[in-house]
Amino acid sequence: MVKGFGNFAWLLRAGWLALGLCLPMAAHAQDGFSAGPLYDQFPLTLDSGHRTEAVGPFFYQQERDTEESWGIPPLFSRVTDPVTESKGYDLLYPLLTYKIYGREYQWQFCQLLSFSGGQNQAEVPRNQFTLFPLYFQQRSPDTNQNYTALFPLYGHLKDRLFRDDIFFVMFPIFSETRKRDMVTDNYLYPLFDLSHGDGMRGWQFWPVVGNQHKDVTTRTNGFGETEVVGGYDKSFFSLAVASEAGHRHRHRQPRKISGLDSALRRVAFAPARCNVRAVAVLQLD
Repeated sequence: MVKGFGNFAWLLRAGWLALGLCLPMAAHAQDGFSAGPLYDQFPLTLDSGHRTEAVGPFFYQQERDTEESWGIPPLFSRVTDPVTESKGYDLLYPLLTYKIYGREYQWQFCQLLSFSGGQNQAEVPRNQFTLFPLYFQQRSPDTNQNYTALFPLYGHLKDRLFRDDIFFVMFPIFSETRKRDMVTDNYLYPLFDLSHGDGMRGWQFWPVVGNQHKDVTTRTNGFGETEVVGGYDKSFFSLAVASEAGHRHRHRQPRKISGLDSALRRVAFAPARCNVRAVAVLQLD
């Protein structure tokens, strides 16, 4: 009997202690309610709306302007916005995602297998299929938008991988990329390339030597005015080879040097004096 009463008293004290801890946290805010990690509701500070969280980080629900979202991390989440006609679903993110924006859609699995489609800014429907990084495909009623690429054998891509156009044959033996007016032909990428476009031409044998020249050109700015774009000449060469030749020449025929030649030779001879074979690149504008 005494033992049972002692257990009851212990439970009573524990209950009063829990109540004492929860009551301060359950105080009503202006537009919210908080009960510690079990339940928390509060207004957003940077946007109009409110957010609700429960059971620590395992459930949330949020309304921000016209956007509504809720989730059970990391299992599932959903975001909708009727104004922008957008929806998004994540299942075991980033394992599987599905997103809709207006007439465009995309779903992907493990960032490797993906399907996407809809209409681009020119209102041209197209559908894409990607098995990264092996296979890329796009199909559209406008046959000029179609492409297929089987990496690394042969292929052509448009508006992919941060380039307007990509063409390759037996990569890295040959590839050609275009971004705006700049075209770059790569041979045994990244060892040798030729580039041209918009008054510019250049070449490089990486990382040994290279040269680039740009003529003075003009362009039209956002106000419809013509403005001048300056030209330039740039060259670079590796000092690794120059330091070896300069080191032997210095010991064979010492002489006094000065000015820029002296500064260049001090940089070139530094690896020899320190007995460290480091590669440095010097760019001359």
